[in-house]
Amino acid sequence: MNFTNRIAHTITISNWFSSKDRYKLGIFLVSLTTLFYEILLTRVFAVIIYYHFASLAIALALLGLSIGAVFYYLTQKYFAKDHDKIIYYSFIFYCLSYLLVFLLLIIFSRNAEKVSTLLNYFRNPFYRPTQSITAEFNISSYLILWSGFFFVLLPFVLSGFLSSLFLTISIQEIEKIYFWNLFGTSLGCIFIFIFLPLFGASNSFLFICVFGLFCGIILLFFEKKKKILLASILFPVFALFLFAVKIDPARINFVRLRFTRPLKNQWNSYSHVAVYPFQGDMEVSGSWGLSRAYTGYVPPHLNMVVNEIDYTPIINYDGDLSKLEFLKYDLVSLPYYLLEAPKTLIIGPGGGKEILAARLFNASHVSAVEINPLVIKFVQDKFNTFSGRPYSLENVEAIVADGRNYVKRSRDTFDLITATQVYAYLDPVGSAFSFTENYLYTKESFIDYLDHLSGRGMIAVIKPLIPEERLRLFSLARASLESKGEKEFSRHLMLIKERGMNIFIVKKERFSQGEIDKVKVLCGEKQFELVFYPGLDGTGDLFDFIKENDANRFYQKYPLDISPSTDDKPFFSTFLKAKDFWSGTWPKEKKDFPLRVIFILRKFLFIFLFTDLLLIAVFVLIKRNLTVPSYFSLLGIGYMLIEITLIRKFIFFLGHPVYAVSVILFSLLLFNAIGSLTGVKVKYILKNKIIIFILLLFLVMLYSYPLDRIFTDFIYLNIIYKIILTTILIFPLGYLMGIPFPLGLSSIKEEDREAIPYIWAVNGASSVFGSLLALVLSMSFGYNLTFLLAGLIYLLAGILLNKKNNIL
Repeated sequence: MNFTNRIAHTITISNWFSSKDRYKLGIFLVSLTTLFYEILLTRVFAVIIYYHFASLAIALALLGLSIGAVFYYLTQKYFAKDHDKIIYYSFIFYCLSYLLVFLLLIIFSRNAEKVSTLLNYFRNPFYRPTQSITAEFNISSYLILWSGFFFVLLPFVLSGFLSSLFLTISIQEIEKIYFWNLFGTSLGCIFIFIFLPLFGASNSFLFICVFGLFCGIILLFFEKKKKILLASILFPVFALFLFAVKIDPARINFVRLRFTRPLKNQWNSYSHVAVYPFQGDMEVSGSWGLSRAYTGYVPPHLNMVVNEIDYTPIINYDGDLSKLEFLKYDLVSLPYYLLEAPKTLIIGPGGGKEILAARLFNASHVSAVEINPLVIKFVQDKFNTFSGRPYSLENVEAIVADGRNYVKRSRDTFDLITATQVYAYLDPVGSAFSFTENYLYTKESFIDYLDHLSGRGMIAVIKPLIPEERLRLFSLARASLESKGEKEFSRHLMLIKERGMNIFIVKKERFSQGEIDKVKVLCGEKQFELVFYPGLDGTGDLFDFIKENDANRFYQKYPLDISPSTDDKPFFSTFLKAKDFWSGTWPKEKKDFPLRVIFILRKFLFIFLFTDLLLIAVFVLIKRNLTVPSYFSLLGIGYMLIEITLIRKFIFFLGHPVYAVSVILFSLLLFNAIGSLTGVKVKYILKNKIIIFILLLFLVMLYSYPLDRIFTDFIYLNIIYKIILTTILIFPLGYLMGIPFPLGLSSIKEEDREAIPYIWAVNGASSVFGSLLALVLSMSFGYNLTFLLAGLIYLLAGILLNKKNNIL
């Protein structure tokens, strides 16, 4: 061999890219694309179904991974001879399964009305201002629906199969292979924020297929035959991808609305924004909140919809304030009749209606705080000639931020703080009847608002309200005012209604008789319904609450939970009491209350609990051992309780659901990966492994309550510094959480390691249950108690592991 050939042989890839390295790269790529697909699916479900079912994507992911792991466990004896061949063909099928999902979306887009009818069963039956299609559900609908879920589930199943295969054949380096699994997963959660805005939701499924096949070529680049076959599949799919990006054949239409083709629509990393025309003058003149007494000119409107849940009008404005006369007859303008030239903060101005109302009444300054930059982009740029660019009008300051976070950081005082029909985005995101956190309507938020009001200042909450939400707003106002020493809280409150829209006003000082009389005259002229004002007497739940001296006594007697939501339990629109959820009984006095989602959530919770227990029972029958499945099941439950609680708690601190999801998931998984890589060595250092789990419990206890104080003290920091601080806070907990899983696997006896795929399945099934349990426990008992329970679960797992050196 000459010198040149020797050099070439020395640097050839095959010398430093061994089979073991390929396994690590393989599980890295599978983990990355799987997490990307999972988060992408939550975005799609948020639009085509309804946000509280977006978490169904997480359940489908964990369920599919478990099914794939079980399938590998049952069939692994047939794959023992040629692992590389099985990996190769499984990887091809895995990538092409995303192509099937893309084709399913094409079918969806071509049959929009039929699919909409099918999916209406899963949507909010009460809050659909633009709904035109009714639900018709039967047995055939169930069959079609579950067929669709099968195709959606398939990539997860194949991912579970491949991950189990990589774990099994790399058991000697379990901490390294698990590191690459977690590292790939951590990067996957970043991908969504890069590629979703570039390609949109539907085309991103095709992008995963292209990306996976391209990575497969790299993975097998020194095996010519396999590389050629993969390339022959890749290039047609890549051509399809380029074609799809241009024409978007699998476009996710607004199938629930009257117009299936919006004028303009666009995705960013956490939402889908579209604008469509109103259907006619009657729809504009009869819009919510506009007085029935008004018969004058109403300018043209456009309807902007976010995630097909929340909508806000864009009003045609050419600079002539006289054409906005109709706003003087709208509920949004009512506070301006009581305040002259107020300094105003608008939380969630959306299409700009509230900004125009503030300018019409000569507000001295308007701080317009909108959480979604894409909303501002649509109003200011894409429809600038129609809207008149309200965010850049005189004395208007546009601010992209979460409203609550902005108020907490601000050192200004305002005469009027207006919270409109605010979008609730996230991992973060939901709507009027969904189980999502809303830090805008908590006891602590109302205290913050009061602290940022001038002496004459007011808080105005403008949104549709069901009776229970009205009661909760009154309970929030009561709790916040009483915390300031006010004993006659009702002297500060008013509630006015028109066409389904409500305005709830909280004044820092008591309403004067002159102000009360002025509002009564206004409501008479404009035919608004004056539901409550100081001094009004009446009957019903609202007046019973006002007259009750002991608020806690009323909360106990009332059939639903209308006690003040807090930062620890920020579920403003969740009303079922914990005892009723867990007992499975519904309040007799509220038979008609919308409980469909609660029924479905409870069913899913117990279905996945049964699945987890069934897998454990089967393992016990086969291996005569309860310790192993119990240990890994506890890890899955505890991990999900901590992960989901951390994300929800940090939304408040970081100021946006997107920041919370990306920063927490990335840093938690990255530090898990580092912990798995180095943590197994602790078993050679520590004689008693339970010390790790005791430290975990200690950290969880440390994080439960002091975090709230840290958030308060450091919320004023720039977002970059808050992300750095979050990463530092997550490091010790994430590092320790990465140790127990590989530590448990390394403790399994050599002759019993064929059971690892089954263990992976048990852990996945328990994670599904844990993700649902985290939601239920948070709603029932709050984040801090949920967090503490997670620490106790980890400690119990540590006790099981510590019983023997080898747990099988």
